[in-house]
Amino acid sequence: MLHYLFIDFENTQKVKLEEGGGAFDKILIFVGRSQNKLDFELVQRLQSLGSRVEWVKIGGEGKNNLDFHLSYMLGRMDAESDKSIGFTVLSRDKGYDALLRYISDNGRETRRVDNLGKCDRAKQPAKQEPQRGRRRRAKPQPAAQRPASQAQTRGPDRGVEALVLAALERLPANQRPSTKVRFQNYLQNQHGAGKTAPPAADILEALLRTGKVCIDDNRVTYRL
Repeated sequence: MLHYLFIDFENTQKVKLEEGGGAFDKILIFVGRSQNKLDFELVQRLQSLGSRVEWVKIGGEGKNNLDFHLSYMLGRMDAESDKSIGFTVLSRDKGYDALLRYISDNGRETRRVDNLGKCDRAKQPAKQEPQRGRRRRAKPQPAAQRPASQAQTRGPDRGVEALVLAALERLPANQRPSTKVRFQNYLQNQHGAGKTAPPAADILEALLRTGKVCIDDNRVTYRL
């Protein structure tokens, strides 16, 4: 799974790339207009990542100017990038949380962290779990040859179920889908429900049976 990192350098200047920066496929660093001095060791470490790093120098003055530029770029890249690509914002500013929750509800894995040490632990399983899911689905070869009408009548296999639960566990609690409709949209956009995976309703029913996902009056709660 690809993952992009957006750094609020005005808010978080001590970036320790050795604590997880190498796990990202693209890193965008937003620098304020008045920030004219950069740590030499940080720049030297960033050079080793080559074209994966992009510096975004903010022009003009204004309150929360950098925040608005970073938020704009989040929206732009959300519209242009495949939904399978996750977004992480490195900042201590909790003002990003509502926007990230909205993006997450529309099918993209997002999170905000205040240090990259949290990213490394959350990132590594994401590269491994799709492979485990594919191996489990690949075992019953005859099932893959059934007509589409028959395949849709089967419940989701445990590989899909485990993959969804693992992805939900990685999401911060405030960024998980909070309603049934948003949850079904999340399954369709993030996990290919109804396309490469069983219909969203079938996956949701299987998750409800685990007791780790509950729905009460259209509200979704989690016991992960």
